Amino acid sequence: MGLMSFGASANFDSNIPSPCVPLRSADDDPHIEFWSSSSPINYVTANDTPYAHNEVAQWGVASRAERDEAGFESSIEKLCSDALAEVRAAGFPHLLRMRNHFPGIHTQHADLDRHQRFYIGRQRAFDRHQVGSENELRAATMIGTQSGDITLNYLAARGAGEAFENPRQISAYRYSEQYGPASPASLRSLLKHRRDVTQLDSSGTASIVGHASRHQLPNEQLDEIACNLRALIIQASAESGIDFYLGQHAHLHVYARDSYDVPALRAPLQATLPTAPALFFVSDSCRRDLGIEVEAFIWSSPHV
Repeated sequence: MGLMSFGASANFDSNIPSPCVPLRSADDDPHIEFWSSSSPINYVTANDTPYAHNEVAQWGVASRAERDEAGFESSIEKLCSDALAEVRAAGFPHLLRMRNHFPGIHTQHADLDRHQRFYIGRQRAFDRHQVGSENELRAATMIGTQSGDITLNYLAARGAGEAFENPRQISAYRYSEQYGPASPASLRSLLKHRRDVTQLDSSGTASIVGHASRHQLPNEQLDEIACNLRALIIQASAESGIDFYLGQHAHLHVYARDSYDVPALRAPLQATLPTAPALFFVSDSCRRDLGIEVEAFIWSSPHV
């Protein structure tokens, strides 16, 4: 249905949504992430943006160059509003996951970081399209790149997913204004049943308990993140009746602000989660006081 390339552009059919995210992997090798389908795929273009869909889901990407800080919120509002209009018009009204990449995540304008202004612009789009209920939120990750455009990638479906929150953390959509005028309107995780497997996607998970940041040392942050992921999976498994594990049926993206932290993180991650494949990227996360964030894609064992 589409692909995302990290660190190097990939030459594919122009009809296929295939953004290149200027995000450096810790090993300096380019990576390509494929989103595939066993069903026939249709490719369409709307608002000069390519999308792909099968009978149950749509995969899309939208990007925009924005160098004017004063126009950043308006750019986010337009990108999100166009995406919402497209998925609804195409019959895929339920957003399951969004991944948001843009540079200068901590660049300030009018006393607010870019990531805080991102939430303002997105909330305006949500208000315009009357996205108001918690049932309409999705799993989401926001990652700071070293350069490039604003890039929004999403997966939408005809049917809604099943939301799960982390009992160790306050829901992000309930954060107070101390973290910005608009809350991060996203879920900790979302479960979606597919034909022969069930997928649980976690949003970017950081070293946060309640709503407060914890720990300064990278390895301690990683331990807290592992505790949060385990708690989330236990909650989702108990409520759904499906067993999920951070093992061979999981895939992790680990985002570290400083490249020199990565070698020190590989060993504890392997000790904590020995069978979960992981890719390490050098990037900024939302909170200035935290240098690590992890997003997880977890699948149940294939149905028999």
